[in-house]
Amino acid sequence: MSLYDRVMDEPKGENRIKRSPDEQIEIGTKLKEEGNMFFREGDFDEAIKRYEKAFELLLPDLTCSDEDRIRITEYELMMLGNIAAVKLKQGKFKDCSDCCKKIIYEHEQHEEVLNTKLFVNFPNVIERAYFRRGVIALENDDFDQAIDDFEKMLKENPDNAVAKSHLLRA
Repeated sequence: MSLYDRVMDEPKGENRIKRSPDEQIEIGTKLKEEGNMFFREGDFDEAIKRYEKAFELLLPDLTCSDEDRIRITEYELMMLGNIAAVKLKQGKFKDCSDCCKKIIYEHEQHEEVLNTKLFVNFPNVIERAYFRRGVIALENDDFDQAIDDFEKMLKENPDNAVAKSHLLRA
């Protein structure tokens, strides 16, 4: 029985298994790796099942430390980024954009409100959120939004040639 099958059989809601932040991240990482394998194979339905389950399992507990809460939030948003990638491949642009908006919002909240940088370990998560949202805006002829997103992505990574070429298209 795969890890995915085992966690799918677990109780949900208030009866769910309580795990430490390290256990949540360990299981979430394994599910992400399974999802990545399916993503590379083009099996987006199976990939998204793993990413969504990993996202669901990553729940910060009110009793965990601020450091653990930030680590779990980073992993949650990384999973949202993977979900966004699948949605983009499936042509579900609104769903992809919604995931990207959540990533960007959380990133901004942690920087402005908590004065804490997210994605120290995963800097490309925010870059990809801006990029995916920019691509969708470009597809929808929302050039102002596309320009804004590509410029923000370039602020995060000024050497990104793909973002530069998309910015020129916008």
